[in-house]
Amino acid sequence: MKRLRLLHFGIDGLQLEEVPLQDISPQDSLVQVKAAGLNPSDLANVKGAFSQTTLPRVPGRDYSGIVVEGPAEWKGIAVWGSGAELGFTKDGTHEECVALPTASLVAKPANLSFAAAAAAGVPCVTAYLAMIEAAQVKAGETALIIGAAGSVGKAACQLAKAKGARVLGVVRTPEQIPGVEVLLSSDEIPKRVHEMTGGRGVDLCLDTVSGPMFPVALDSLAEGGRLAVIVAKGDGRVTFSLRDFYHHRLRLLGVDSLKTSATAAAQIYRELTPLFEAGILSVDEPEQIPLENATEAYRQLEQGDAAKITIVP
Repeated sequence: MKRLRLLHFGIDGLQLEEVPLQDISPQDSLVQVKAAGLNPSDLANVKGAFSQTTLPRVPGRDYSGIVVEGPAEWKGIAVWGSGAELGFTKDGTHEECVALPTASLVAKPANLSFAAAAAAGVPCVTAYLAMIEAAQVKAGETALIIGAAGSVGKAACQLAKAKGARVLGVVRTPEQIPGVEVLLSSDEIPKRVHEMTGGRGVDLCLDTVSGPMFPVALDSLAEGGRLAVIVAKGDGRVTFSLRDFYHHRLRLLGVDSLKTSATAAAQIYRELTPLFEAGILSVDEPEQIPLENATEAYRQLEQGDAAKITIVP
């Protein structure tokens, strides 16, 4: 089988190899990869940003494919998934076949293409962790999504709408996002948010951008509001008033999808599957790049040339 192997950190450390299929453990199943997501965290991993990564390593966290070895009830089933260990401490999904814990297998929604299912992975898992588990969005609340046009942002908007929340989205350029009241990035965002909420502010905010948007997010919260953060730019340091923070009884929630193993992520996928099947959640069809050109795909992501890429063996 063919696989993309990271021999040393840096995009130039990626090498396409052809190797025999490995034997799998009794606890694992073998999935023929039909599509594999390419995420910013995969790029950061290849460039050496994560201390837990051991080399050599096949990168890639997200996948969709067909089970070819494992329990009889799973053979031939189309599946999708993701996992924090994949591409970091265990070989990941940028290869033709990947060994995965059988306990992590989840049937792919029939109305999602393999490419779309692979593209949904980290963005939807992260949005679920932030909006459902951490911030616990509820019907009747108002949610602010900073970076609403991104992959995580779009998923977060849809999850908040599914829970019955009103959604305000911050974007860099004008665009329509179904069911979302869009604001353009500017210094006026907290003022506009308070105007749109009768002076109250939002119940919760997801910040997918960080940097200068962090104080914007804090200033947009209502009393008792909560802010979920999934990213840190630059040196990761921000400055804010602790006095205002505690006087307004605000809550700051850190969300890290790299703490969610493939088996733990499977439960999230089981929650997401009926939402996709019902059309409540959707994901854009990504650009598809052959495994043979995977190194170029990483360079394309680094240059910011595409919103979402999947690698197709």
